[in-house]
Amino acid sequence: MIDNAFQTFLDHLAASKAPQFKKGLEHWRKGIQTQLEQLAMLSFKRQRYAECKQLYDAFLSLKKSVSTQHLINYSLCLKYLKQPKQQLEFLKKKTKLFPDSYQLWFALGNAQKANAQPLAAKESYARALALNPKNIDLMYSSTGLSGFRMLSADSIEHLKSVLDDPKQPNKQKSLAAFILGHKLIEDQQIEKGFSKICLANQLHLQDHPLRLQFDNEHLTKLIEHFTRDFFNLWRDQLPLTNQSSNDQIFIIGMSRSGKTLIENILNLSADIQPEQESMTLTRFVRRHLDNRPKANLSKFINNLNASHLAQLQQDYHHSFASSSKVSSYTMPWNITDLGYVGLLNPEAKVIFITRDHLDLGLACFNKVYAIGNSYASELGALGQQIALYERLIQHWQCSLPNPCMTISYEELVKSPSKCAQQLFQFCQLKSDLTLLNQKLEQATKISGNFSQSQDFLTKITDKHIGISEQFRPWLEPLIKSYHQCWQTFS
Repeated sequence: MIDNAFQTFLDHLAASKAPQFKKGLEHWRKGIQTQLEQLAMLSFKRQRYAECKQLYDAFLSLKKSVSTQHLINYSLCLKYLKQPKQQLEFLKKKTKLFPDSYQLWFALGNAQKANAQPLAAKESYARALALNPKNIDLMYSSTGLSGFRMLSADSIEHLKSVLDDPKQPNKQKSLAAFILGHKLIEDQQIEKGFSKICLANQLHLQDHPLRLQFDNEHLTKLIEHFTRDFFNLWRDQLPLTNQSSNDQIFIIGMSRSGKTLIENILNLSADIQPEQESMTLTRFVRRHLDNRPKANLSKFINNLNASHLAQLQQDYHHSFASSSKVSSYTMPWNITDLGYVGLLNPEAKVIFITRDHLDLGLACFNKVYAIGNSYASELGALGQQIALYERLIQHWQCSLPNPCMTISYEELVKSPSKCAQQLFQFCQLKSDLTLLNQKLEQATKISGNFSQSQDFLTKITDKHIGISEQFRPWLEPLIKSYHQCWQTFS
């Protein structure tokens, strides 16, 4: 931002004995710092992370003392720019400089957890909790790795006091109820524990209005328009392309279905670039349907022509980051946009992951979602959403021109090595089968709930198959809405 020669000149003048110039120079510096700070914060808010990082680089070079929030924002820029190593290095450096900042230790723990370093994350969370033992967000993140039985008596009393305090915000009370509920369930007090989970979800809904991610009307339109005949009609008119977005893998499944496990398995190949829950496809569709994908779908289909198709395909390829590797995407709601993938990139591979609807429903109901997925906090809506999702998978399996593969969560955790070989073969990825099996074996034969492998965050285990059975008496709203929804399809 400031030319080096000019900066040297300013430093020489500042070292002179001209007090008025020194004062003016300091005032100028502060003005530049303030502008950079404001621009960086605005870029971060608008999710322009590359621009935000450049602004923060300039801001941090000028200002020696900055707020913790700026440091955390900078680390998140690195995360969103797919620079996990740089993010970890940055946070490790800052925790050494500011060892009494629980926020930085918390951020480091989150980064380590996201990069499959559970032991390091557990230690960072412990450092953060030692500095701020009553922080409920920290408690929740920490117990996710160490288990809820590790909660101290003081922590439990604090959680109870938060839950009973009418002045506490719903978010904190909801988290407190979730933690206490899981603690009771781990102690085999199933009914009391599930009651607390229900309370947590009720509190969550007070701040997050209930809505389905897609409804029956949207499903009907997708089934009506994106047929096998539709794809066949337009495929012959699709321009030939050598764009890198041909090398795409869409892993399609609801939250808690096993998507991340499939992505971790594929990531054992050096040819994979995991894009995780990227919003790229969603943004592309919204841009071309004026942010109303359901309302404007019929208009989009009716106005489609060869010239428009060529423009769409070009924009599709430009929308996705260019990479020499095969990109994998796990955003659950890409399922409603697969028709555009089938239309514009019929060579992209699609992997569907399914799971028993009751186990899946319980897993979603038991999870805290920071944003979105409010349907997961109400059992009836959750059962309906699962049924809609399954019906749409069924439609895409029959209509998409893309290479498709379906795998169940149950077979994946029972036979990870066998499924991994099938996944690699389907995706045409090179692999060292011996090394692949060794890593999968390591992720299944460990003590505790989390993995010590650098490739898998959680232990690969089949112990969660059928976990909903002990909760079945309280899952009736989910069961009823799920079956009613399927009856409407038939």
